Amino acid sequence: MSLKKFNYTEQGFSLVEAIAALTILAVVLGFAGPLFINQRINNVNSEIRTGAVAASQQILDRLRQTDPTTMPSSGHQTESVSTMGHAYDAAVYYCENASFCGTTSRHIRVEVRNNGKTVHTAETVYTQFR
Repeated sequence: MSLKKFNYTEQGFSLVEAIAALTILAVVLGFAGPLFINQRINNVNSEIRTGAVAASQQILDRLRQTDPTTMPSSGHQTESVSTMGHAYDAAVYYCENASFCGTTSRHIRVEVRNNGKTVHTAETVYTQFR
């Protein structure tokens, strides 16, 4: 009787190798997950800031076409602005700095908020040229 030699060749992964690979994958994903979430949050915040800048620009462009002498000489006005898919509350403050206000000029500060948080502020002085 002769003994046959079996030729054992490796095929695929062993159970220990598969568990080790899954452990390494879990560790990598454990570090990558929070980084992905933080990047997504930063992206949304950047989009909100960009929209707030666009909203303040819309308001300032509209005010630029107004005669400064017809603008209030004090106080503020609020309005809602929607741009880039987000809603903003904007407050326009007139003549907070009295040294920039005169009979033909107005100091204007626009404060844009999203969900009650101030996102962007812009200041300018409008004057009337003769």
